[in-house]
Amino acid sequence: MGGRRGAAPLKAHVCLMDGSRGLWTQARAELAGLGFTFVLDLFHALEYLWKVAYVFHAENSPEAEDFVQQRLLMLLEGKVGYVIGGLRQMLTKHRRLHKAHRETILTTIAYCESNRRAMRYDEYIAAGYPIGWAPSKVHAGTSSRTAWKAQACAGRSAVPRPCCNCAPCI
Repeated sequence: MGGRRGAAPLKAHVCLMDGSRGLWTQARAELAGLGFTFVLDLFHALEYLWKVAYVFHAENSPEAEDFVQQRLLMLLEGKVGYVIGGLRQMLTKHRRLHKAHRETILTTIAYCESNRRAMRYDEYIAAGYPIGWAPSKVHAGTSSRTAWKAQACAGRSAVPRPCCNCAPCI
């Protein structure tokens, strides 16, 4: 055990962003080796789940709300694989879906798969990291109950805010 007695706790560096590949590429290149944790904004992931909900349920319906809430809870528990698997099962079960609806589900699966490493929300919550930034209107179908359950907090910027005055953070 060495030299941190009485010292201030170490501050975590979190980079919270949407799923834009360009942002991720740039952030990972510029922040490499600086100890940042990269987090996919939960509310961007929810936008994809709402689109899938509307494949099967009417917009703003309680059924659509329940659909998203069930998957939201899985994401918050760190079960993104279960969400992906469930969406795949839906494709198998509903083979006669309209091509555009199938594409919506496939796009959501691809989004979750490609961002999986940054969707460890259970770990982020446990560490006290921000997991999302909700604009004033999260989504037309998102009730305050769903937004509240997300337990999200963060700053507005896709680029991390300085957490202190050290050189890497300025």
